Amino acid sequence: MITNSISAHTEFDILNAIDAVQKTRSWLNYKKSIVKYQYTYLLECSEEEDNINAMSKEL
Repeated sequence: MITNSISAHTEFDILNAIDAVQKTRSWLNYKKSIVKYQYTYLLECSEEEDNINAMSKEL
């Protein structure tokens, strides 16, 4: 009886840990997608700035 109780408690802890890992993984993937978007945006801005600088030198 005690073993079953400990087993159930341990299984519950393991399931909670798995759930926490899955939620953390989802959160990290979300943050990763935001960082990718920001990086792409900064690259585009940098290229645009380079183009503007090149045009202004021609003038």
